[in-house]
Amino acid sequence: MKSLDEIRLPVAVCPPMSIKDVDIIEEEGDWFIRGPIPGSWIGKASSLPGDYTLNVALAIWYAKGFSGKSNKVILERFHFNRLNVGVDSTRRALQHLQDAGLIKYTRNGHRLQVTILAAKSDT
Repeated sequence: MKSLDEIRLPVAVCPPMSIKDVDIIEEEGDWFIRGPIPGSWIGKASSLPGDYTLNVALAIWYAKGFSGKSNKVILERFHFNRLNVGVDSTRRALQHLQDAGLIKYTRNGHRLQVTILAAKSDT
C-alpha cells in the first residue's frame, strides 16, 4: 500500500485551498441547503411557471437535508418564509411541482407532507 505522500499531487499541479476558498458560509449559524440536488430535478423545477416555484422547490430540498435518506419531508410555514414565499404562492407552486411529477403532497393541518419524486425525462 502506498503512503499518502507517494500519491499526493505536487503543489505546482494542485495548490492547497486557502481559507477564503473554503469558508463560504458568512456567519456562524447561517442556514444552507444540503445536497446533492439532482440537476435534472432542479432544472425541471426552474422551468415551471410561477414566480416562486423555484423558491418552493428549494424549500423542499432544504427540509430534505434533515430527513436523511428519506424522500418524504414535513414542511411548515417557516420553510417558505425563509425564501419569502407567501401562502397563496406556496399553494400554486406546490401544484405546479406536483403536476410536473416532481413531488406528491398532502396537507395535514398546517403541515405539508411532501414526497420528492425522481425527475422523469421528457424523451
